[in-house]
Amino acid sequence: GASREMTESEYELCKKNNVQNITKLQIGYDGITIANHRDAPKFHFSLDQLYHAIGNKISENGKLIDNNKQLWSDISADFPPVPIRIYGPSITSGTSDILISIIIAPHCHRLRKELSLNQLQFAECMNIRTDGSFKAVGENDNLIVHKLILDHTSLGIFGYNFLSNNDTVLQGSTINNISPDSGTIFNHSYPLSRPLFVYVKKER
Repeated sequence: GASREMTESEYELCKKNNVQNITKLQIGYDGITIANHRDAPKFHFSLDQLYHAIGNKISENGKLIDNNKQLWSDISADFPPVPIRIYGPSITSGTSDILISIIIAPHCHRLRKELSLNQLQFAECMNIRTDGSFKAVGENDNLIVHKLILDHTSLGIFGYNFLSNNDTVLQGSTINNISPDSGTIFNHSYPLSRPLFVYVKKER
């Protein structure tokens, strides 16, 4: 199973292990949600604001610098003045790949043109921040849910099913004024909608 398409390097690894006849089956859709406790303020994000929350680098005075946004209010006056603390997946997960491709990559490509970034600067930009504001907790979404129940000032990133199964205590943030639900995920109007796949080896 996969929450993103197989990469060329992964396909080459299959071939090296004598698995060459592979079929991709799309089995449905999922949405990556940004959620917090229902007793906390609900967040309404733009993709640009999400970049400034999780991105590794930002632009300041025409230069590329380490992300210095420490409080939510540093990103928007509409956000509370509390520390940015987001629990999310490990960098090796398909969810992180989607965050990078949808939130981080477009912003970094724009900065590459605006600031004439070199290859190393661009590579540094194309990462999720590691200064502690984003806390990777592996691929155990139940653990993230548990942390949000205990800590009402934190946000978590996980698949929509974990939000729908805990919607009495958690709420999903909107992105570009669109809430995550089965309809917006299926029709791709929710920005963090993604297809789900199963890859099948045809040989016995």
